[in-house]
Amino acid sequence: MKYTHKTKHKIILLIDTLLLFAVLLTLIYIAKDSSSNLQTHNSTEDRYIQKFISDDPNVFSHIKDKFSDTIKRLGINGSIKLVHEAFRKNTISLSQCHILLHLVGHQAYTFYNGDINQMVGDFGTICWESYQHGVEASIALYDPNYVRDLEKLCKKWQQVYPGVGCYHGVGHAFLETSPKNITLALSKCDSLISTYKDSIPNCYRGAFSELGNRVLNYDGNSGTHYEGTSTVDFNYEHPLVFCQELNERYRESCYSQLTKIIYQAEIGNSINNCNIEQYFGETKLICMRTLGLLYAEDNLAKTNSIKAPVELSSLPDEQRELFISSAISVFNLYAKEATKKDALPFCNSLLLDEDKSFCKSLYKET
Repeated sequence: MKYTHKTKHKIILLIDTLLLFAVLLTLIYIAKDSSSNLQTHNSTEDRYIQKFISDDPNVFSHIKDKFSDTIKRLGINGSIKLVHEAFRKNTISLSQCHILLHLVGHQAYTFYNGDINQMVGDFGTICWESYQHGVEASIALYDPNYVRDLEKLCKKWQQVYPGVGCYHGVGHAFLETSPKNITLALSKCDSLISTYKDSIPNCYRGAFSELGNRVLNYDGNSGTHYEGTSTVDFNYEHPLVFCQELNERYRESCYSQLTKIIYQAEIGNSINNCNIEQYFGETKLICMRTLGLLYAEDNLAKTNSIKAPVELSSLPDEQRELFISSAISVFNLYAKEATKKDALPFCNSLLLDEDKSFCKSLYKET
């Protein structure tokens, strides 16, 4: 049978249409299959996370003890999600959230083979800086080109979280590699050649934080306290006198991080120990600001409301305001991200009316 040119053209168009239809059907099938697999994966992940949180009365220890298995099963993003869910359900405290995400950050460096692009992402606002610090610490410890790559990392973080500081985890790592030499760790911080010079004090804070941990025989990576003599020589009856003897550029970072040594006493004693005559005015202010943060973080891990220390009422206005504002910042974080903590009993327990009003003006109840 002979076909006219017009008939042949119609046949070719018909064949092309059928082929295109077949391709579209194939693509739809693949897309549905991929979507189904993704939904199955997400569903399985969510079930695992919910079971993990609901079945264990000691979620923090469970997550920490099974950490390697959790990373293998959920990956980095899934592990971050697990920690966030545990915090939102009030089954781990703020400090435990920080410890766990710090561990995830350390693991991310190995999990992604040092690929900075994969390690950085939008992880919300819950304790995410601790993940950042863990990543930074691993780069400082294991990357031979750490100065260059830390700057790349900081640039990436600032694209996701504009204005965020960098290098706190680096300071921890620097002191970890020279645990008895804070001077060397600080000089390494100063040697960071970076576009982000404003972040260098964060490196100082990380180093002093690690120093404080070691004075207290505390492992910040695991949240474990060790018995026995401290691994560092720190013979200061009043810890912040040590800070006052340093170069001025290091002092604020030192005050804020070594106040944790003072906080180990009962809160009334801690407040008194922030106000000894040996301390400068600036020293006392930063000490009180940090105490407010530590007091709220520590006690809100155990209950939904706390009372203000009675010792506050005898302090100067600026010290009281710094303590109160720091404590309320912790309440506000819980109100925004997790099970609500009630700040009103804290505010109402303040002895001075002006402090009660100031306290309530800061509380962002949601």
